[in-house]
Amino acid sequence: MTMTKTPMAGMMLAAMFLSGAFTAAAQSLYPDQLREIESNNPLLHARHAASEAAAGDALTGLGLPDPEVGVSYLFGAPREVPNETDLEISQGFDFATLSGAKKRAAEAEGRVTRATYAVSRAEILLQAEKALIGYAFQQALIREMETRKSRIADMLKAAGDLLASNTISRLEYNKIELEYFAATNELDMARIDLEAARREVEALNGGRGLVLPSEWPVASLPADFEAWLAESSSRSAELQVLRAQLDKSMQDVNLRKKEGLPGFSIGYAAQLVKDNNYHGPSLSVSVPLWANRGRVNAAKAIQVASELELQTAEDQYRLMKQTQYERARRLEKAYSDMQDLYAHIAASNEVYLKKALDSGKITVLEYMTEKEDFYAHAIKFLETRRDYLLARAELYAETL
Repeated sequence: MTMTKTPMAGMMLAAMFLSGAFTAAAQSLYPDQLREIESNNPLLHARHAASEAAAGDALTGLGLPDPEVGVSYLFGAPREVPNETDLEISQGFDFATLSGAKKRAAEAEGRVTRATYAVSRAEILLQAEKALIGYAFQQALIREMETRKSRIADMLKAAGDLLASNTISRLEYNKIELEYFAATNELDMARIDLEAARREVEALNGGRGLVLPSEWPVASLPADFEAWLAESSSRSAELQVLRAQLDKSMQDVNLRKKEGLPGFSIGYAAQLVKDNNYHGPSLSVSVPLWANRGRVNAAKAIQVASELELQTAEDQYRLMKQTQYERARRLEKAYSDMQDLYAHIAASNEVYLKKALDSGKITVLEYMTEKEDFYAHAIKFLETRRDYLLARAELYAETL
């Protein structure tokens, strides 16, 4: 099943660029940060400038050929034959220029260039979105680790009192002390990773600081996949390149046909001889019998190849997005289920474990072991939510 049955025309492509289809959209979790990164990213600046320069260069040299002026002075022979001066001024015309076929082909080439830039933009904004998600994950991870470290510190203090009263053994105390040491080291490493995540985002922002997220906002998936897919396909930067290339190939076929029509030149000619002057309009016709042979067929072959390439890419795009959607949906469900379970267990376990510890049914070491198991589940919950948001970012890559 294919996305579209007819090729995207050049006017539709141009309208999409002019309407801002490639600006930061609301599908991003962090649209404000992405807009700032788009404004400051040096690689995007360079590629945008190169794209505009190439598009502008394609529109140069599209006018008619320069007028030609020829003057010749001929000496008479024998001596009694008067000298002669010939003057000719002419302007050439061709149907490729007069019909606008040259300009339309050049404009189509410019759209290919701009669509290629849009691919770079989409790649960098997806990289930025993932980096921001990763930064928020590190923030959440550190909060969980700080809570864990604080809890183990309280346990270590309580264990010290129990050790002093010979209620627990030195071995049990040492195990709690080792857990506190490990928790401290893990928290320090997580803070280093947070700093690295910050630097990654700021590097994408041209080395400038920006307001970084500390939370993950609510993020949903498309309610109607088919309707969303149609919009996403129309905004896909990579498909836009292929559509622009197809449009260019169509314009090239038209241009080659126009180049196969006769060219002509009109002007003024004068033959100046003593006492006998001749002057008047001039007309010449150029018939391209051999120069354009085969070029129309070659252009048509490129158009057919472009149509097939676009058709294949649209089919593959549908399959890719279907896979990404299903993966994101499964992760969303897993995250949602874990969230509900996590909240329930967090409330009930804490009450149960505290009562069991206070009543002496479990030791401090057993209490710590149970809390560590719960901590592992908390980290898994954070990782699942991060993975869901990363999968969602991949799904929405074309509309960031």
